[in-house]
Amino acid sequence: MGRAGGLDFGLLNMQTAPAVGRPGENMGVLRLKQQVFNQNSSVGGIVTTRVDAYGKTNVAYGADSEVRVFGDEYLTLRWAQSFDDDVVERNPLDAGTFFAQFERRRQEGFAYSAQYRRVGGDYLPRLGFQLRNEFTLFGGSAGYSWFMGANSALRAVTLSGDTQHYYRNVDLTPESRVIAPQVMIGMKSGTFLMLTSRSSFESIRDPFPIAGLTIDPGEYWFHEADASLRLARGGLVRGEIGGSAGSFYDGRRVSLRLSPALNLSRHFELRPSYDINRFELPNRDFLTTHLARLNLDFALDTHLSLSTLAQYNSTTDQVSVNARFRYHFREGVDLWVVYNEGYFMDRTNGGVDPRLPFSSGRALMVKYSHTFAF
Repeated sequence: MGRAGGLDFGLLNMQTAPAVGRPGENMGVLRLKQQVFNQNSSVGGIVTTRVDAYGKTNVAYGADSEVRVFGDEYLTLRWAQSFDDDVVERNPLDAGTFFAQFERRRQEGFAYSAQYRRVGGDYLPRLGFQLRNEFTLFGGSAGYSWFMGANSALRAVTLSGDTQHYYRNVDLTPESRVIAPQVMIGMKSGTFLMLTSRSSFESIRDPFPIAGLTIDPGEYWFHEADASLRLARGGLVRGEIGGSAGSFYDGRRVSLRLSPALNLSRHFELRPSYDINRFELPNRDFLTTHLARLNLDFALDTHLSLSTLAQYNSTTDQVSVNARFRYHFREGVDLWVVYNEGYFMDRTNGGVDPRLPFSSGRALMVKYSHTFAF
């Protein structure tokens, strides 16, 4: 990857070996981005490929642009399309995705955005993530921010609202909606208070599991209030505390979030966090889930750093660990070593032989990055 004039470019190619009955694969990415009109505008393109040892191919391409039209107004356009040997693409629209957004970017005063997105049912990029298919989205947001005077303990107050509406492409019936007004109060000390009211609609046509519970088909409106307090980053103890309560489909949910951060020294930072959620569905199920994390970050100097994460998820009853080592030689030149592993806490496998192994899988990755100047 690098830059030549106003052109940013990146090229990646990776070959994997066969493992656990899966064939080896070759994956490639080419990304180009060119500055146009002004320093805040650009156009770009991307191509990704994924080919396995049997010749099955997935290719996707995309084009994007972000243009500062005038003042603080920006227009963003994106298009992508995929071609896969296992998918019979009906037409470019069903095998592609389109995104358009017009927005005003301001920290003070009135800001807004309006967006449109469509994802076809045949769109399948096998490099990247597409969690939802076959929908059309209309969304937008609006807000106004005031900066307080020198004698006020407040730095800024923002009133805003966000909404998203998803429709099925097949019959254009509503699939889900979200309406979320919010108040954010910023202190001059760096502490932030956020109060959010969220109303959601879900149209469910087939039963589906969520957090160990089963949601029955039907149409649901549910409402939730959320509050969070984020402490100033400059203090010895930082972090966030928050909670929410409200209806959840035809039941209810209560949650609490704790994520403090503590500087043990100028080299070490400790960041534990804990999330607990209580779900209750009428005349059916109830469930309490726990998610605990522990981050430990170490930096010897501006060159050498190590970040570790351990996480326990009660829903899957698994522990996962991640360790990331970085050595920064100089600007644009870095060495990364990343290790991941997961562990099964319950190895009985539902009483069926064979028992699960202690380790659910491990991976070691090494990455070297070198930026060339032209």
